[in-house]
Amino acid sequence: MKSGAGMSALAGRTQRAAPAPIHRAPGNSFMSFIRTVFRKIASVFPAASRLGGSSEETMQHARQAALVSYVDAIAFEAHLRGKLIARGNATIDTHVDRVLADVANRAHREPESPLAQLAHNAFVNAESTLLSLRRDEFVHLQDDASTSATLFVAAGLGRLATQDRHRVIRTLSVNDLSRIADLDASSASRGTAGAVLLAREEVSSRRERLTAAFAESAAVILARESAAPSARQNFASDLHQFAQALHKLQAFCDARGERLPDAALPLRSELAARLHECLEGNALDLAALSPREIAEVRAELRMFGIELDAAQLAAAADKRLPEIEQDCRDAVSRVLHGAHASSPEAVLRGLKDMERHFDTLRDTRNAFLQDLKSAQDVFNLRQKVFAEAIAELPAGQRAAICAKLGGTSMLDLRETIYSLGDSAGDARRDKLSSRLNRLGSYLEELGNAAAPQTGPALRSPGSQLLSTKVQEAFSAVFHIRWTASGNAVFDDCRDH
Repeated sequence: MKSGAGMSALAGRTQRAAPAPIHRAPGNSFMSFIRTVFRKIASVFPAASRLGGSSEETMQHARQAALVSYVDAIAFEAHLRGKLIARGNATIDTHVDRVLADVANRAHREPESPLAQLAHNAFVNAESTLLSLRRDEFVHLQDDASTSATLFVAAGLGRLATQDRHRVIRTLSVNDLSRIADLDASSASRGTAGAVLLAREEVSSRRERLTAAFAESAAVILARESAAPSARQNFASDLHQFAQALHKLQAFCDARGERLPDAALPLRSELAARLHECLEGNALDLAALSPREIAEVRAELRMFGIELDAAQLAAAADKRLPEIEQDCRDAVSRVLHGAHASSPEAVLRGLKDMERHFDTLRDTRNAFLQDLKSAQDVFNLRQKVFAEAIAELPAGQRAAICAKLGGTSMLDLRETIYSLGDSAGDARRDKLSSRLNRLGSYLEELGNAAAPQTGPALRSPGSQLLSTKVQEAFSAVFHIRWTASGNAVFDDCRDH
């Protein structure tokens, strides 16, 4: 089906005397304008006798002229509408063909996931173009924009070679695949109907493949004795494998509005029972898992209706958290001693270490205990670490070290961090800007925590905000360059 045939040939669909999916819009703004002109002509008829000749003759001539103008306007409107529809039709077909051809060419050498997103662009662009035409009030859609866009993509699939059509259909996401498979192909062209039929076959085949993959992955763990060493060693990886298989099958069924296949239901129940056995036998070493792995295990077990035992999580947290908390205190100590040594570079490096270890502490606590519900909770945790790090300082040096943190040089350093954060934002280095502002807030929070040891900080007059020493420290830690006039240049700096 040629795209130039207009929207009555929407997406290659041959209709049996059916209305075009995009057709003339009744009562649109253009025709309202023509009718207004006609009324204005008619409104001057009573004064026509002044133009010479009888009033009746003049009115007759005016009516004839208005009728000719009205008919010409309709023809002109139809001409413009036809050109607009043909251009939109061709634009959509061209983009769909280009996208599908690209997917077909890459399907044999690239993973399906990124190609599914690429193929989805064909639907998105077609729908966007259709909505744009409808906003112009020159066309109305017989179907909704989503269905019409799907018809265009189905027609594009019908124009592909058979092998390429199979390749593209295999890469489609379940949602896009369902859009094509659920089309009414009774009035479609042969190519479009063939694409719809192929999509329906792929729906059935994909359901079978996903069900078989879940059964195969489940068989691995069910074949082992729950108390066997291999069950303990491979528990996390086995769980991830068959949970992912179940997730894909469940996502497919949800998108199709279906329940899980009958063959998968008993397997899921049997796996849930086996998982309970393994967890009760301590097959999963929670303390050895990273925060990301803990989050994954939680989500995967919930697919089988299982929650990790709170007591086991707390016991694992007791093993993991002390070391991380000590790392945080050590980083705070490096900041304090860097301030005492009047070394801005040591302070900046200590702040970076604080940021890294605080992030690890926050993520680990949330993974195991889930007790940091708000920004205030995270702030309170930092304050606890600050207080503990200050308490670990030698009693005879504590006041002097804390005093340097509230001294002029550290206050200037803090203001420089904030200032550079603003400058980085102006330079569109948003990640660096956010990081510098966070480090500045950490230094400010630590200064406030240290203040009770020494009293309020006092700024001495005449301090130099951007000393050479401070500039060199930022250059060493963040690779920030400085101009002769003292302006920061972020071209070579590190955002992380």
